Amino acid sequence: MMPVILLLLIAGLVLESTVTTLPLILIILILATVTAKSQSVFALAFVFGLLLDLFAMRTIGVSSIFLLVCIWLIFLYQRKFEIRTYYFVFLSTGIASFFFLMLFSQKDIIPEVLLSSIISIAGFFIFLRVSHIKTKQQTL
Repeated sequence: MMPVILLLLIAGLVLESTVTTLPLILIILILATVTAKSQSVFALAFVFGLLLDLFAMRTIGVSSIFLLVCIWLIFLYQRKFEIRTYYFVFLSTGIASFFFLMLFSQKDIIPEVLLSSIISIAGFFIFLRVSHIKTKQQTL
């Protein structure tokens, strides 16, 4: 699953720094955190946050800190909440996207937050299907 996440992060980095203002890196990292529940997501958040700052010509480290805090909060609350649900993915992506766009975009925040949440739900559906197929093949 990690090679797929890495490829998605690279594609998201290129798209987010050139074409769109949607927080694609944030969406992919939240989906990776929720589905994989692996500590290696922290390293990916740090590296891709730095790369995003470099490519988007922002202050270096700000995106990394924001992404690391978001991932840390998800790991912190995974004991209290069931994080592998559509509701959690929708709300966490919406709230994180809102603050991310408040920090970096400053325009058209509400439509982008809604679109980010919808993209995250679609991505979560695909991630669940792929992981379900993968576990079925492993049990055979």
